[in-house]
Amino acid sequence: MSNSDYQGGLGAGFARARSIQNEYESKIAEWRAYSNKLKTQVSALNERVVIMQADFDANNHLLRLLMDELRAVKPNSHLLLKQNRDAIRQEVFEECMIESGYEVSSPKGFSR
Repeated sequence: MSNSDYQGGLGAGFARARSIQNEYESKIAEWRAYSNKLKTQVSALNERVVIMQADFDANNHLLRLLMDELRAVKPNSHLLLKQNRDAIRQEVFEECMIESGYEVSSPKGFSR
């Protein structure tokens, strides 16, 4: 084997190694971009959860105030019984889930 053959083989090996390295770096860049996209989506979803929780808490507070008023105005109202409120809430919840494309498979169990 001559020195030029050795140099040629070495050069070809380095070229192949650079090619493989470039492929890896390209894939790493793709995965990094995908990861950043997922981080952005998760951040947006977390923000929505915080907003929805604040809305839920505000609605609960309002419900407590309204329940206090109802007790004072109409103490025999069927809405003062928790099981009646729960039944109404469940019915509306199921209707909303069905409208969103879900099927009721069991109580509190839904599938698409």
